[in-house]
Amino acid sequence: MSPLRILITGAAGRVGRVLSPALAKEYPVTLLDIAPIPPVPGVQVIQANLDDESLIKELCVSHDMIIHLAISGNMVNDMDAQVAVNLHATRKLFQIASETGCKRIVFGSTCMVALEPALPYSASKKWAEMLAAQYAKAGDLSILCLRLGMVLPVHWYYWPDLPHLGQVLTYPDMIALFKAAVNTSLKVKYGVYYGISDNAYPDFDISNTRRDLGYHPQHDAFALAEKAYHSPLGILRRIKRGLLKYVSH
Repeated sequence: MSPLRILITGAAGRVGRVLSPALAKEYPVTLLDIAPIPPVPGVQVIQANLDDESLIKELCVSHDMIIHLAISGNMVNDMDAQVAVNLHATRKLFQIASETGCKRIVFGSTCMVALEPALPYSASKKWAEMLAAQYAKAGDLSILCLRLGMVLPVHWYYWPDLPHLGQVLTYPDMIALFKAAVNTSLKVKYGVYYGISDNAYPDFDISNTRRDLGYHPQHDAFALAEKAYHSPLGILRRIKRGLLKYVSH
């Protein structure tokens, strides 16, 4: 059985740059973005707009799955950009994929849908999730919506008093999440799944992500913060903070 052929849209973004090389080790992968894409050895790279309908149709025919990560650059103020990418382009992608026999779309959504629902970015992502449900219900296309948390490398500056540790999704766990979504049975037609690491005090419930997708995160942002706190560098930082506090008084 030949491996799944995967198209990644929005591949020039941070999630795409981390995910693409990891998936390319196991699957034939094509990368698409309107922005320049960092090269990945042995991987086809296409710089084009999602508005190119004939190209998208050609790619949907030649790929089994699509990981849709494309977003607008301005997440807060530019509603027109959000409408163009997260509404019009995403709807067209869903439509073409459903018509051409594509098996699944893994849609990169955001936990901001729950945290900041009124923002143009999160509101448009929520709309796309609901649209995905309709397409999954109407035909054979499976669409899994991943509400990604705060995607960070493992060796980032974790610290116990930093906010939002419960939302962290480390790079390795993010890769594991997308691999789980790709490999999940096509009988799972639709779902909305929060994507965070195995954090001791999680901001979101990932029980259905574990159950439906077989997702097994390995990292705990709070444990990483505690480790950093007691590391030699952490001890030096605490001494420095104490000295600064003493001097300021």
